[in-house]
Amino acid sequence: MNYERLFKKQSLLERDIDKAMNILRRGLPTEKAMRSVSGYWKEGEKEVVIRFARARITNNRKKKIDNRLYFYPEDLRVATNSCVAEYRAKRMGRGVIADLCCGIGIQTIALGRVADRVMGIDKDERKIVFAGKNAERSGVKNILFSVGDAEEAGKLKADAYFCDPSRPISSSKRTLKEITPNIKYMVSLFRDIAIELPPQINRNMLNELPPHELEYISLNRKLNRLTAYFGRLRKSEVSAVTLPKNRVVRGRSRGIRKIYPPENFLLEIDPALSAAGLIHEIGLKDAKPCFFHKTWFFTSSKIRMDDECGGWLRAYRIVGVIKTGEESVRALIENVKDALHDSYKRVILRGDIEEGYYAIKRRIEELLAGEGTAHLFFVRQRMLIIAETLMP
Repeated sequence: MNYERLFKKQSLLERDIDKAMNILRRGLPTEKAMRSVSGYWKEGEKEVVIRFARARITNNRKKKIDNRLYFYPEDLRVATNSCVAEYRAKRMGRGVIADLCCGIGIQTIALGRVADRVMGIDKDERKIVFAGKNAERSGVKNILFSVGDAEEAGKLKADAYFCDPSRPISSSKRTLKEITPNIKYMVSLFRDIAIELPPQINRNMLNELPPHELEYISLNRKLNRLTAYFGRLRKSEVSAVTLPKNRVVRGRSRGIRKIYPPENFLLEIDPALSAAGLIHEIGLKDAKPCFFHKTWFFTSSKIRMDDECGGWLRAYRIVGVIKTGEESVRALIENVKDALHDSYKRVILRGDIEEGYYAIKRRIEELLAGEGTAHLFFVRQRMLIIAETLMP
């Protein structure tokens, strides 16, 4: 594919992407979208226009990156959210930075807005072309892109290095072996390097690596990224970051010795903080750790939160508990009408659910005649905790 020919007519390209988006949004056939674009484009180029349109439609919904940029749906799937990219760029700092697996350039462009100079390399020529065009559309001019293999970039001189290696989209068990380029080799090649890792990876697999900091990042209260910092980039053993609030906690991981049953209030702990093992850094008087459905909470008979804790916690008041002698969501639902009927109109389901989320949600909401929203925590299909949020 001659992408240079495609981008030479950028105004025409943008008009045709918009035309295709308008048609595809209405659920009309791809063939109609193809016929709507200019006759200037060759057959393969028309398919590229459609792929751009589909990717931008998805990004309009997810708000992940700048929608003026050029990317395919598969690029968007693995792209770093702009909010995360901006945070990490500030942490990497100024000087000369090399992005060793730059992809379509989202993290590289963010680095370019902070650093003095940036080098972006990737072995995929198509991605390098897109990255260069994306930097141009972003107005960032201090980046040099080139096609190359990260493992062969040993002579690349920079003050610090960043690497987001490739890995399978999904895997039953995250391991270092499925990540390319080889992490051990990259750490031996570049001392001051930050490497993105799968957030779900078992930390014991990283013990053979040189001393490093593991930084867990949540975005809108969902675990989003894990970055390992080596050399002078390392600031602590482990850290947690919550975005877009930009709260950071650093320290040493510590396990929880005792778990308590829910009391009057639940305080849901940001997943970055729990993944980092830094729950103990949030000091709440009279609050006890509580755990169910793979989620950590504090629980307490009364609420007492300062502004700092507010960045890491989401508070709920428990308004009811339903228990059943059998492990059955169906049995819990049969008892829910009297508890919810007059007070709530909508429910948000959490926890251990044995069948389709939306089918259960619809079945419960058909029973309701109130106005509010209830959060229903299913615990091992034997107990249902009904709660209301106290703060976002």
